[in-house]
Amino acid sequence: MARRALGTLLLMTIAGLSIEGASTSVKLLQGGSPGYPVELKEQGEEGVARIRVVIGDVGNVMDASIQSASHPAFGEAALDEVKNWHFAPATEDGVPVSQTVTIPIEFKLPFEDKLNAAMKRKVFVNLDELTDTVYSAKKDLGQRIKPKGKNSKTGAYPKKLKGSGLSDKVRVEYVITPEGRAVNPKVVQIEHQEFMIPAIIQAAKFRFNPPTLKGKPVYAEEFYVIEFSE
Repeated sequence: MARRALGTLLLMTIAGLSIEGASTSVKLLQGGSPGYPVELKEQGEEGVARIRVVIGDVGNVMDASIQSASHPAFGEAALDEVKNWHFAPATEDGVPVSQTVTIPIEFKLPFEDKLNAAMKRKVFVNLDELTDTVYSAKKDLGQRIKPKGKNSKTGAYPKKLKGSGLSDKVRVEYVITPEGRAVNPKVVQIEHQEFMIPAIIQAAKFRFNPPTLKGKPVYAEEFYVIEFSE
């Protein structure tokens, strides 16, 4: 069973392989996902690597090399993993034979990792790992903490929706950090799903006066309604 690289979505495909010198194709039996290169993940870079593989008549990888890669690190990561894959061998007239194939491996990041990279900070964090208490801005601190800026209430209207006439008021919940930034933005009320990602991105850009309790900056749960209209 294929492994999934933690924190990433990595797509592997063996469809449409380039086959040399055999009439039937190999079949992938066991193969894991390459680890996502850390630096490229932090930069939000996606890409693809094509690995040329010689598969023996018992399904083992006899030789593998990088045919092409959008970034060298993707090529190396893919090559290191493909060497450990195991296949059902190709057959010719019912007899197992060796076969050379080219395997394209796409490196894709989930939205959360892309946003972390775009904001150059961790927008999505594991609050269970915090040693600090997360308070409710209204219930525990007795205050509403609104984003700074006159235009914070208005979301950037998606270009692809221009001329559609769609509008929405999207409620987004998040946690404000002691540094005055929003983490873990989550849409809890929306009419048109097309505004979900723009609303989350808008919340990630918010800046706040840090929530405080007895003069000390703390974490606090808050929400805000972002309006979208042409």
